[in-house]
Amino acid sequence: MNNLPDDETACSDMTLYLLTDSYPDEIQSYITDQGGTTTLWSLTAEVDLDANLEYSATFCLPTYECSTLVVTDSGGDGLTGGNDGVSGGNLQVVWMSEIVWNSPDIGPSVTFELGPGC
Repeated sequence: MNNLPDDETACSDMTLYLLTDSYPDEIQSYITDQGGTTTLWSLTAEVDLDANLEYSATFCLPTYECSTLVVTDSGGDGLTGGNDGVSGGNLQVVWMSEIVWNSPDIGPSVTFELGPGC
């Protein structure tokens, strides 16, 4: 039997690694709380992205709730954009030390629900 922490406000790390493609202005991302009523973080509100650069951010999300991470590409081609064949990007999502996504193929959008309350 596993012991749960007494503090139900505990949080677990989620790390987002983003390698932009040639069209970083097409990429948006945000994290919402359970129910989607509160935006906990928004990429477009935090930073203007440059092409072909790697970014990372770590968040401590509520362990016992459900948080939603959404990454969108308004161009619809995911992070594979680039006519030179080498300008593709990548998205990696690590939740509680496990890689839950590692691919540029997000299409127009990809959604992750993180936490046991999902």
